Amino acid sequence: MRFKLLFSAVISVFSVASLLFADVNLISAPIPDDPAQRDALARQFPSGWFLRQSDHYLVIYDGHALWADTRVTLLESAHDTFFAAFRKIGINPQPLGQRLACVLFNEHADFQTYARNIDRFNNNWSGGYYSSRTNRVAFFNFQTSPQVQNLLLDLRKAEADQQRWLGESTANPGSRSQLIDAQRRLIEARARYELVTAFGNIRQTLHESAHQLAFNTGVQRRDLQYPFWFSEGLATNFETIAPAAPFGPSFDNPSRRSELLAAYRDHRLPPLTQLIALTEAPAEQAPRETAYAQAWSLFHYFYNQRPSDLRRYIAAALAMPPGPRSADQFADDFAQSFGPPSAVQSAWLQYLRENTR
Repeated sequence: MRFKLLFSAVISVFSVASLLFADVNLISAPIPDDPAQRDALARQFPSGWFLRQSDHYLVIYDGHALWADTRVTLLESAHDTFFAAFRKIGINPQPLGQRLACVLFNEHADFQTYARNIDRFNNNWSGGYYSSRTNRVAFFNFQTSPQVQNLLLDLRKAEADQQRWLGESTANPGSRSQLIDAQRRLIEARARYELVTAFGNIRQTLHESAHQLAFNTGVQRRDLQYPFWFSEGLATNFETIAPAAPFGPSFDNPSRRSELLAAYRDHRLPPLTQLIALTEAPAEQAPRETAYAQAWSLFHYFYNQRPSDLRRYIAAALAMPPGPRSADQFADDFAQSFGPPSAVQSAWLQYLRENTR
């Protein structure tokens, strides 16, 4: 098949910054060139697709080259941060045997078709995913998502309302309060739109790349079922919308912390026994966001306060027989490494209260 290969040498502001904060001795060497792997990936996509190759990744895409370049830089930054973070607590991820594959779709509809047909993955809220079936990550351009289109409609309505009340206030000074309210709604609508379009792809890329790295470096196994709190707690600890600054489990995740504290204040934080039994994200949005935030915080707590217990948990999982596991087994595995969930919950909540900003 016809495709274009581009060896990426893009240096962005945040890739340079990430190297400044990382210990270069902790980063694995570039993977030798493998034309057979490139060709095998390229043959699975139509003519007109392009291929980016970097030290540790193959990125195949049908959109703009600049977007692909930024994904390559993010993925390499995630790779370096992942290795440094785990080695910091005495866990040694194994170097990659071959480049990891990433698929970028410009159109949301094409992404959905691929997800259903290739990976049997079907949910409308995800902006990307890692597939253990194909061992790839896949994303789409958030600008084409229905969510963003709805946010854009909200933004245009807020702009129109602001203009209407601007005219009203000129003719009737008594409507000044309505103008101020319309201006506030416009600021909020613009902020929501910019947050999703500017930063949504960044955070999602880092999250899913952490999953992919974990399952390809010996931190996790693809033939073993893991509880939600561990897999998603690991991945959420590599999220950021500001990759020019240091990120990873040693650092805060403000968006997850904000959701967690809101759930805690509103007395809607599920007990730890419920979290450690989950195998997948809750279907409804509010419980789902709380579960992700809770998983982030629990993994963050173990990484920073009890790294030896976290090492023991990871090692124990790697020694287990393959296959699915029950909620009772998840609870037993947890208690073996961390102690009774009730005691862990008390210590974790105390840590949360002491570190609340």
